[in-house]
Amino acid sequence: MAADPKPEDRPLRADARRNRERILEAARRLIARDGVRSVSLEQVATEAGVGRATLFRRFPDRASLLRALLDEHEGRLQDALLRGPPQNRWLDDPVFER
Repeated sequence: MAADPKPEDRPLRADARRNRERILEAARRLIARDGVRSVSLEQVATEAGVGRATLFRRFPDRASLLRALLDEHEGRLQDALLRGPPQNRWLDDPVFER
């Protein structure tokens, strides 16, 4: 018999997905404004407009929240590197000038 998938591996319901995005966006804003060391999970919950229980259910500690932000950023970076600049921009991009 197969084991149940871990909570982070299960697909999210639509409302849970929206809350997760609101939490991550709020964390990004607060970190950009105040710095990573100054941001608490309670501040993130307030900024996101979700209850503390909602935030702690998905992110039980700061490390899990920061890991999610890093994973998301890394995914966007990898995607950008794999796709490269748009075809019509190769010659206009100073990074690619010789």
